[in-house]
This record gives sequence, structure tokens and C-alpha cells, in this order.
Amino acid sequence: MTILNMRALCLLMLLLLPTALAQVDLFSAVASLEDGGIRHHVILRFSEPVQKLEWLLPYQVWDLKLNPDFPAECWIENGIKCQMQAEANKSIILDFWTSQDSWTTGEKKTVRLDYTFPFKIRKAIIFIKLPEQAVLAEVPANASFLPGDGKVMTDGKHIIVYWERDRLEAGEGMVFSVSYQSPLKGFDFFWLLFLLPIPALLAVFWLRKMRRQILTEVLLPEEKAVVELLEQNKGKLLQKQIAKQLDFSKAKVSRILKSLRKKGLVRIEPVSGRENRVLLRYEKRGKEEDSQGEG
Repeated sequence: MTILNMRALCLLMLLLLPTALAQVDLFSAVASLEDGGIRHHVILRFSEPVQKLEWLLPYQVWDLKLNPDFPAECWIENGIKCQMQAEANKSIILDFWTSQDSWTTGEKKTVRLDYTFPFKIRKAIIFIKLPEQAVLAEVPANASFLPGDGKVMTDGKHIIVYWERDRLEAGEGMVFSVSYQSPLKGFDFFWLLFLLPIPALLAVFWLRKMRRQILTEVLLPEEKAVVELLEQNKGKLLQKQIAKQLDFSKAKVSRILKSLRKKGLVRIEPVSGRENRVLLRYEKRGKEEDSQGEG
């Protein structure tokens, strides 16, 4: 091997080293079972900046969307591939649809998910949300899903099964399945609220809190500063107070709030004239116009 080739090889190894050393600190996935397929919302937070991602998925993938706040180019090719566009990019949020790996036995339908990932994972949280008013197929409930250590909750309309995993090796299987069926005619879904392990109100609160906790894991430092400031002030402040207390320009605060609103973490209310009040929120983004928060 010539000296020139050795130098080129060393340079390539240096470029790939951060990706080789990186692991996923947080892998969060919500899989919503719907008529047209499975809708996935996946949050990845890496321990080190990564330059590329090749995630093979054993399903047909379509309608891939990337959170615009994370500079990367992603496309569908035997799964999902991404090329990061910033050296410090350690987080990514993906939304996409896949076909269902499912089979039906009588009135029971079973859906299987394979989230096996090519990086080591420190913490993984997987949620499978059943179709509205569908019920778990077996009694006891944990006979309806694999692995059997999953937990069950509800948001009032859907039953949700979730699993938590720690310290997974690269390529270690993350395969989950759930069996369910449509409710019997005349069945009142809300009686399930009294049968599930977690009371409904606590479940809704926990889901909202968990969603915000996961999202804050992947916030930019300046976005996290705004969220923490709001938390310290009972969840609400005037927009000008945020700018003053953090010593940010009005334009910078407007940009940060626009990003946080898209992520469903804040709500913006006009107070008077060009003044806005910013409130923390836990549920999904409402229908506020993008122009709000630009005062």
C-alpha cells in the first residue's frame, strides 16, 4: 500500500470514527395502528455526532418526514437512510408510514413490529397505540402481547401497550407484537378505564409528561433554556420577559418559540397589541398560525 493510499485510509477512518463510537442515548418510538398502515414517530438522540444512518426495515416505507430543525437529508432505500449535514448533529426526529406485518385469526388481529437498530441503545421506549376503541384480545391482558413484560395504559380513546429497554447491543432484536380485536357491539370502551392497571386520568397525565420529557431530550440548548425558564415561572411568561431574562433578541425568541410550538411544547396567546403570552403545554400542537409568536 502506497503512502498516499495509507493517508487516504487514515482520513476515512477519522471521518467515520464519531459514527463508529456513537450510541443512541434515547430511542423513543410511537407506532399508531391505522387502516392504511402503521404511522411511526421516532426520536433518536445520539451520544456523539453521527454523519450517516442506515436503518434497514423489513417493511414498505413511505411518506418519510424529517423535523426541519435537525439538519439532515433522509431518503427511503431498503428502510431509511440519512446523511447528516451538521458536525454537531446528535438528534433526529422521523415521521413515516410502513405496511403492517399482521395476520388475522377469527376476530383477533396480531401486528408485529421490528425496530431492530444498527447502533447500541442506552434507553429505548416503544409505544404501540391500538386503533380507536379496539381492545386487547386475551385475558389476562399480558397474554395479548410479546414480550410479556409490556405495560398497558389508555389515553381515553386508545389502548396503548409500551415497553422499556436498557442497554441494547447494536442489531439486538427489538421485536414486539400485539393481538387485539374490535369491541363487541354495544361494548362501552370507557369501562376499560377501570380495568387497566393505571387509572385513566393518571395515564393521560403520564403520557403527556412522558411526551414532553422525551421531546426535551432532543431540544437545542437555547430551546431548553426557554422551556426551563417557563417551568420556573409556573408555565407562563410574556414573550418580552423571556427575551429580557435570557438576554435574547426579540427575533431570536420568536424563532425559538416557533420551533417549540411546532414540537407541541408551548402555546402562544395574544395579550394586547403586539404582546404575547407564552404557555407550556403537554398535548399536541393546536391550530395556531405560524405567524403567532413573531412579535
